Amino acid sequence: MMARQRKGVLAILFRALLLLAFSAVLVAAQGKPESAVSSFHNFPTRLFFFDDTKSVLYHDPFARDVYISRDEGKTWKLAEGIPKGSVFTVLQHPTDNRYAFAIADGKTHYRTEDRGRIWRPFDVPLPPAFTLGPPLSFHSDPKKYDHILYQGLGCEHRGLSASCHVETYYTTKAFSDDVKPLRKHLSRCQFAHGSKEFKHEAHEDLIYCVSSDTSSSSSAHSLSGAHWLSGAHSLSASKLYSSTDFFDKDIKVEDLGTGKIARGVIAFAIVGKFAVVTVKDMTKSTGDILLYVTVDTKTWAQAHFPSSVRLREKAYTMLESTTHSLVVDVVLQERSSIGTLFISNGNGTYFVESLKDTNRNTRGHVDYERIHSVEGVGLANIVANAAAVERQGAAKNIRTVATFDDGSSWVSFRPPTEDVDGKTIHCDPKNSDDCALHLHSVTSPHHSGRGFPSPAPGFVMGVGSIGKHLLSYEECDTFLSTDAGVSWRMVARGAHKYKFGDSASILIAVDDGDVTKEIKYSLDLGKSWKTYDFGVRLHALGLITPPDSTSQKFLLLGQVAKADQTKEVGSAVIVSLDFTKTRGRKCNDDDFEKWYARPQDSQCLLGRKQWYKRRKPDADCYVGEKREDSVVHEDPCSCTDADYECDYNFIRVGDECELQGHEQVPPNVCRSGRPDDEYEGSSGYRKIAGDTCEGGLKKDAPVMRQCSQAPPEGDIASHFNPFDSPDVQQVFFKDSKTILVRMNDHSMWQSSNEGQTWNEIDQAEKFFGVPPPHASHTDSIDSANVQQTFFKDSNVII
Repeated sequence: MMARQRKGVLAILFRALLLLAFSAVLVAAQGKPESAVSSFHNFPTRLFFFDDTKSVLYHDPFARDVYISRDEGKTWKLAEGIPKGSVFTVLQHPTDNRYAFAIADGKTHYRTEDRGRIWRPFDVPLPPAFTLGPPLSFHSDPKKYDHILYQGLGCEHRGLSASCHVETYYTTKAFSDDVKPLRKHLSRCQFAHGSKEFKHEAHEDLIYCVSSDTSSSSSAHSLSGAHWLSGAHSLSASKLYSSTDFFDKDIKVEDLGTGKIARGVIAFAIVGKFAVVTVKDMTKSTGDILLYVTVDTKTWAQAHFPSSVRLREKAYTMLESTTHSLVVDVVLQERSSIGTLFISNGNGTYFVESLKDTNRNTRGHVDYERIHSVEGVGLANIVANAAAVERQGAAKNIRTVATFDDGSSWVSFRPPTEDVDGKTIHCDPKNSDDCALHLHSVTSPHHSGRGFPSPAPGFVMGVGSIGKHLLSYEECDTFLSTDAGVSWRMVARGAHKYKFGDSASILIAVDDGDVTKEIKYSLDLGKSWKTYDFGVRLHALGLITPPDSTSQKFLLLGQVAKADQTKEVGSAVIVSLDFTKTRGRKCNDDDFEKWYARPQDSQCLLGRKQWYKRRKPDADCYVGEKREDSVVHEDPCSCTDADYECDYNFIRVGDECELQGHEQVPPNVCRSGRPDDEYEGSSGYRKIAGDTCEGGLKKDAPVMRQCSQAPPEGDIASHFNPFDSPDVQQVFFKDSKTILVRMNDHSMWQSSNEGQTWNEIDQAEKFFGVPPPHASHTDSIDSANVQQTFFKDSNVII
C-alpha cells in the first residue's frame, strides 16, 4: 500500500516538473524584442519593403545612392550594378514585387527583377519627364506586368530659350528590350488596365493619352508640327486619344459621350473603380472644369453636381474614392481653404453634398481618410468656425467627424472616459459639441502616407485631443480603437508615431515629440503596453513595415543629435526592430473569434452585417501569415432610413430631403401640353452607393409628379423666391451663373445658380453699394471676398 502511494506521489511530482520545464521553455521563447542600428550619410526619400520579402530599399537623394538590405533592415549594402551618385529617384512596380527601377536624370537608368539583388542598365532616347508625375506607368494584369510606359522630356533650344515637350515610349519586356515610341506628342499616358480596382473588359492593351491637335491654329510657334504656347500644348486643342495597338493603326479620339470631339482635356486618371477625365469648359471664359466618368471604358458621361456648384481650376480635389463612389472636395468660394465634400452615385455621374466646411490646406490636401479594413468607415476634419475664418481671417477651430455609411451621414467620435493612467476624463460624452475626440489628419505637417493604417479589421490609431476642437499636435495624446472608431481609449500620453504588425497582434508606438531611445509595444491588442530600450537616443522620423503588415519586424527611421553621434552612429539611422522572439507559438483556429463591424447605434453597415475573424486579445501567439478567413463575411439586413441619402439636387432639411433648384425631367416627357400629364420623378432619396439592404423600407421608389411642377425639356423654368424687402441693385457677371442682389434693408443676397436659390451674405453687416465687376475679372465678387470689394466707412461695409 505504501509503495503504491509512493509511486503515485512520484508520478504527480514528475508531471509537475514536466509542466514547469515546459513553462520555462515558453518563458524563454517569450523574450524581448531585438534591435540593430544602421547609420547613413543622409535621410532617404524612398524607403520601402519589396512586398512579401525580406528585401528593403533605401534611397539617399543627396548622395544619389541606393542601398539594399536582404535581412529586413539589419544590414545594408550599396546596390550592385548601380554606379555611385547616379540615381535621382526609385520607382517600385505597384503589382509585381520583383521589379523596381532606379531613374537617373539622363538617358541611362537601372532595373532589378530579383527584388534588388542585381541591377541592370537600360537606355531610353530622352531623359525622364517629371513635370506630369512619375515617368513610368504600369500594367496591372499579371500577364502584362512587363508592359510599361515611359515619359521622356524632349527640348529644342533656340538661343537662350527652349521649348520642351513630353514624348511617350513603351516596353513589353520591362526594359530588357529596346523601347519603342508611341505617336508623337502624347503625354499623360496610362494603361486602361493600370489599376486592379478599375475592373472592365476592354482590350488588354488599351492606352489613354492626352495630346494637342497638331493641326490646330495657335498663336504660339510651331516645332516639328506641334503647336506650343510658352513651351506647352494649347489647352483649347487638347484631346483624349486611345489605342489598342500602341498607336500603330488603331488611333481613336474620344468624344466622352458628347457626340463630338472633346477639346480642352486637362488630364486622365484612374480613381478606384472609375476612370475620370477633367476638361476645361472652352465655351465659357469662367475657367469652369467639367468631369467625365466611365466605369467600363465604353460609356462616358458628364458628372453632374448640384446646380449651385462650380468646379474651378485648382479649386477642387479628387480624393481617394470609396468602394462604390467618387469623392470630390470643392472650394465654393474664391481664395478659400475651406471646402465642401461631394459623393457620387454608383456610376460616378450624379453628386450630392456630403459634408460642409471641410478642412483643406493651400496645396489642396483635404482632411479626409478612409479606414480601409472596414467598408463604409472614414473620417474628416471640418472647420467649426468657417464663417469667422472666411470673413475675419480667424484661426481655424478643427473638429473631427466620422462616417459609417460612406459619407451619407457624419457623427462625432465618442471619446474615452479614462486617460492612460485610468483617471476619469471630466467631460460628458453625451454632449458631443463640447466633448468629442478629434484627430490630426492629412493636412498635419506630421502626417506621412495614410494616417490611419488598418492591417487588421477595425484597428485604428491616431493623435488627437478631447474637447470642443482639435488642439495643436504638441498638445495631443495617442488613441486606439479596435472597433473601427466606435469606441476609443488613450494608450499613450503625448503624440506618438505608431504601426501595426503581424495582423495587428503587435502594436508599437514611439514618441513623436521628444528625443527617445525607447518604444512602447503591445501584444494583447492594446490592453497593456511594455517598453523596450533600443539603445540610441534619437528623434523619430518614421516607422515602416511590409505593406501587408503580417511581419513581426519594423524599421524606425531617426535623427540622432550631434552630441549623441559616434563613429558608428551618424545623424541618420535605421533601427531594425524584431519581435519574433516575443511569442512562442503560432496561432491556431481556436485563437480567433468573430468580430462584427457596426456603426455606433446599429448592427448593420451599408445594409448588411459584416463580420471578420480576428485574433483574440488574450491569445498568446503570433499570426504569422495573411489568413483567408480575415476577409469580410456578410449577412443581409432589411432596408431602413439609414440606407438612403438625398438624391441629386435634393438637400437635407431636418429629417427630409427637399428639392434645391429644379428637378431634371426625363427626356421626351411632358411634351403634350396637357396640364394633367404626369412623369416619374425622384422621391428625393437614393440608396447609398454600395448598400445591399433587402426588403424593408423603400424610399427611392419613383413618384408620379404633375408636369406642371417642372418644365419639360426645352421649355422655360421659373422659380419664385420671396424676399422681405424690395431690391435696389442687381449685379450680373459675364459667363457666370452668379448674381448679387442688394435689398432696401441693406441686406445682400447671392445666387450661384442663376437665381434658382439664394443665400444671404453676412447677416451681421449692412451693404450700401456694389461696385461693378472688373472687366478682366468677370466673377471676382463673391461671399468669400465681399469685404475686400465693397467700400468701407467707419465700421460699416458700403
